[in-house]
Amino acid sequence: VSLLDRHWQKGTWVNMVDCYITATEFSRQKLITAGIPAQKIAVKPNFVYPECSYDRKNQKKYALYVGRLSREKGVDVLLKAWEGLRDIPLKIMGDGPLATELKNYAQKKNIHQIEFLGYLSQEGYHAYMKGEGFIVVPSVCYENFPRIIAEAYAYGVPVLASRLGTLPELVRGKETGLMFVSGNPCDLAQKARWLWTQDEDRERMNRIAR
Repeated sequence: VSLLDRHWQKGTWVNMVDCYITATEFSRQKLITAGIPAQKIAVKPNFVYPECSYDRKNQKKYALYVGRLSREKGVDVLLKAWEGLRDIPLKIMGDGPLATELKNYAQKKNIHQIEFLGYLSQEGYHAYMKGEGFIVVPSVCYENFPRIIAEAYAYGVPVLASRLGTLPELVRGKETGLMFVSGNPCDLAQKARWLWTQDEDRERMNRIAR
């Protein structure tokens, strides 16, 4: 029996903890399902200070992924989607266990519009955030509240995210971004194409996201 199981048997998590704080209602419901009393769980979303210099008009230089290069983040799904998006530049910021595999895949498939940036300084990060057309969050796992979504909104950038876990709670369809079927590169490509080509709608989403 694990340590966690022993504490469940003793009632530690129910009787000895006064309050649980989670970032989303989805996570709150998961804790309730696990047996934590609903009245003991509060939701406090993540937040960031807004970017002061806001001017997103006509920004459409590239799509951007920021995060760990690992299987659960859905970066392999992202690359498969971009096989059919040859005219949309994609910047991938971050590192992780799939970095070499993903670079080799992009080279093998001649997906030349993808650039792997690796880790960047805070200054470099901000520079790329200011130039993007939209952020992609292609996760195939349950996320809690990815900070990158709050940061994208602070820059007035819409988010294209998988319809899974907490993400539908954080992205309002055609208002602050778009949702696609998790793990489905065809649907991801279709939604990315729409975001890239609909300048008027994207500018409206820029304002709402901000």
